[in-house]
Amino acid sequence: MFCSYCGVALVDGARFCSGCGKAQFAPPPVPPSAVRPTRAERHRMTLGILWLVYGIYSLLARLLIFSIALSFISPWLQGNIGLPHGMHGFAAIMPYLAEIALIRSVLALVTALALLSNRPWGRVIAILTAILSLLKLPFGTALAICTLWVMVPEESQFHDDAQ
Repeated sequence: MFCSYCGVALVDGARFCSGCGKAQFAPPPVPPSAVRPTRAERHRMTLGILWLVYGIYSLLARLLIFSIALSFISPWLQGNIGLPHGMHGFAAIMPYLAEIALIRSVLALVTALALLSNRPWGRVIAILTAILSLLKLPFGTALAICTLWVMVPEESQFHDDAQ
């Protein structure tokens, strides 16, 4: 550090210049709260809440859709009526569609909990869930784009404060 008046090199921690005798003022230390947080740290809670809402919404919507579909297919499963043309294939794949829908909803909920609890693997699972949700128009796509915008840059990794 140098004197701001005469330019003489100062000893660390010196309060007065040895050359001109002027008082030296050290810049105040920067408190940790003044350090600018990364984009992921600023938006992590918001993304966590949005993924939680999206996970609950998708779980409830899928349960409603599959319960309605099951009400149409259940007479066929019991052997009371025949299915209309084209419904046989749907009835055969319906259990697999239900499993995939459940897995996607649970993945959104796990992503929300990882982001809200600041887990170190939360960034990775958020990116994965966002990629899988890109084609879910309109809400999944919007949330996926927002998540990728926040989480993909390397500086968006956040530290685990929970430990």
